[in-house]
Amino acid sequence: MQNSISLADKKTKNLNFLPTEPGIYKFLNSEKEVIYIGKAKNLRKRVKSYFSKSRAQSRKLKRLTSESVFLEMTITNSELEALLLEQHLIKEIKPKYNVQFKDDKGYPWIKISTSKEYPAAISFRGTKNSKDLYFGPFPSSFAVKNTLKIIQKIFKLRDCKDAFFKNRKRPCLQYEIGRCSAPCVKAISKRDYLKEVKQAGSLLEGKTSDLLQVMYLEMDNYSSNKSYEKAADYRNKISSLREIQRDQSIAGYNKDRDAISISHSSERNRIGVTSVRGGWIVSHKNFIQENFSLKEGVLDSFLSSYYTTESTCPSIILVSEDLIDKPTIQIALSEYHKKKISITNKIRNKDIGLMKIS
Repeated sequence: MQNSISLADKKTKNLNFLPTEPGIYKFLNSEKEVIYIGKAKNLRKRVKSYFSKSRAQSRKLKRLTSESVFLEMTITNSELEALLLEQHLIKEIKPKYNVQFKDDKGYPWIKISTSKEYPAAISFRGTKNSKDLYFGPFPSSFAVKNTLKIIQKIFKLRDCKDAFFKNRKRPCLQYEIGRCSAPCVKAISKRDYLKEVKQAGSLLEGKTSDLLQVMYLEMDNYSSNKSYEKAADYRNKISSLREIQRDQSIAGYNKDRDAISISHSSERNRIGVTSVRGGWIVSHKNFIQENFSLKEGVLDSFLSSYYTTESTCPSIILVSEDLIDKPTIQIALSEYHKKKISITNKIRNKDIGLMKIS
């Protein structure tokens, strides 16, 4: 159904002929320019809700409905098809009342400089090199610093600058306090050092369970070969990882989830996404929407856009406020990612800390 429908008389009773199937709808102004695109499980119910007198409306929503002169609809076979078509058209047409978020790139990352012979693990901001590995972003420099301390304690990766590294004749203080394996003076073989780099990457990716399995195998192998010192090293690493897992499990981070918060001001909307994978907080991202048009449906639009461009999605998504059309988004994302996805704003006590980070 692509013929324009006049909205000159916006009484809801006169919209009862609209279809009840899923699909997308477009509001057009008097010049037949598309000013808003939305999706719905039930097109009739959703469109009528805009013109219901019982619905409390913000000034900007009132402005949208007053400017809407024509309506166009496309019926789809499923909620997922509606969601994907909506996102495609929003990106293509860029209607003025639709949400347009920009990634806030001002947050720090951890870089492992795999482009170097002996990679370093350091805090990073700036333009990325495709030959290096990047993890994050993190909510603050403090979070990066704490995470690097854990990486140095367990894997003893260097954090020095290349010039300092190349000119060492003897180990530095980091080696003396057990925070570096001193690859600068060949105190560790290149093969073993790169193994540590790989394992540090696994931890930062949230693959703690897989990493622990590998470490147990390594410890058993060294013990069987009577390399008791190396077996003890792996025992200590396993102990440190278990301690991290216990600390994060107490805070309620034992299952994969994303915590998404939204804050509104007169000038911008901000959305924070904190991701937990394998019991490990692996990233915190911020998205900014400036000069926004509508407050209503911001979170719905963000979830639809974000999780259809991301290759993965956790089974649990925590949100800070109600969604307008949660069932449709849940069904669509579950179908898109081929697993059951639950979205909830009922935050348990042990999830409060995670939501505060977001």
